[in-house]
Amino acid sequence: MGAAGLSNLVQERPAGTQTTSGGAPRDLRIDFLRGFFILHLCATHFTWFADLVGYDSPFKFYGLPSFGLSSPAEFFVFFSGYVMVLVLGRSFDKAGFLLTQARTIDRAWSLYVLNLFTFVIVAAGSGFLFDPQTRLFVASGMGRLLADPSRFILDFVTFRDNLAFFEILRNYIFFIPLIALFLVLARVKPWLPIALSGLVWLAHQLGMTARLDYPTFNPFGWQFLFFLGGTVALTKPLTTWTFPRPVRQLALCLALLAFILLMKLVLFPGVQSENVPFASKTDVGPLRMLHFGLVLYTAMLLVPASAWLQRFMLTRAVIGVGQTSLECFCLSSVLVYLGAHLLGHAPESAALYWGLLVGMLVIELFAGRLFGWFKREPWRVR
Repeated sequence: MGAAGLSNLVQERPAGTQTTSGGAPRDLRIDFLRGFFILHLCATHFTWFADLVGYDSPFKFYGLPSFGLSSPAEFFVFFSGYVMVLVLGRSFDKAGFLLTQARTIDRAWSLYVLNLFTFVIVAAGSGFLFDPQTRLFVASGMGRLLADPSRFILDFVTFRDNLAFFEILRNYIFFIPLIALFLVLARVKPWLPIALSGLVWLAHQLGMTARLDYPTFNPFGWQFLFFLGGTVALTKPLTTWTFPRPVRQLALCLALLAFILLMKLVLFPGVQSENVPFASKTDVGPLRMLHFGLVLYTAMLLVPASAWLQRFMLTRAVIGVGQTSLECFCLSSVLVYLGAHLLGHAPESAALYWGLLVGMLVIELFAGRLFGWFKREPWRVR
């Protein structure tokens, strides 16, 4: 594609062809990116499980962590904060603090129930999932669950323990009720809430926060990404981003990403991205934040306009996943556990690995459309 073609696909152009319930334009680029990274997260999780099962073929999915210092989880958290603040910010002035706070608590409770329901589905299969002799049995948390089910369940519902991939939603349950306060502070000064959030993140990087047993997603670090998304929604929504010289900017971004990959390969060969100094995944290290920002900007440069995304069945399906991201994320957790169990019967088979991975992604794409159909409540009289 030449420079002129790329300029037509990316901006300078208005965003969005759909409208929200409030009549505001909806930028399908955001939904597409959310859907894309949910699918990316599903593939990454399955590949991690596959490695633990014993699948050692180089013919596998290589995601963002293989080529840089960030992962699709950062995009999931960022866009969740972005959408939640965007939605609640529109009604905050009319609803007021108390009603907005009540709405956030109701949303957090719904999320808690959804996370618990997903856990119940996975835990119900704990008797047959995974060979107890595999590393996956221990790393997934299944060993702890079966060793003392009642204690593990109590620890799960009280946020003291988790199965693998259930950590992200646990943080959301704490982050979402803070949105009303975030909006109050933003009315004083738009930069005030993110400044406070940034100070908490910085204090955590310096080891000044309480030590919590969060091996993967420490809330003191990850809250910054969530509220960064909210700040972008209030101050510079992604729908307003324009790129006067997209080809030149894209070339620069890709060159920087290639340089980061080269430095990673030279300085830290064979080291996973979360173990690179200052790029910790648990704490969202500064290098991870910088890489995430660069990938986000590059993604906004690359993603086509809303009208183009609506032309194809596949892109519409990805948008559907993005518009039902929480439901699709929970479904992906169930699919990944089941897929890893099936792969355990023939962990050396590349055909089985790819068959399971493609099958999971197809189910996710179909489920996104189905969940969206239910959300539209077509049984109501219009």
